[in-house]
Amino acid sequence: VYLGRSKAGTREVAIKAMYPEKMKQKQALQEREIEVMRSLRHRNVVELLDVVMRSSASDKSAGRAPYMFLIFEYAAGGD
Repeated sequence: VYLGRSKAGTREVAIKAMYPEKMKQKQALQEREIEVMRSLRHRNVVELLDVVMRSSASDKSAGRAPYMFLIFEYAAGGD
């Protein structure tokens, strides 16, 4: 998990990088978890703000798997 900034630069976000190709067997579970996380709104649960897929032409030509980034609200001091 990485610390980043929102596109507008107004707040810090937590960025979790994932590799969907390495998790093909669990793809349905992963999609369901993302769907549930998008719908959750609770003060004790960090909010999933966005899901970004990245796969560039150079990644494809080099045989690298695409990345999936889960963008969460940042919770300072969490475990």
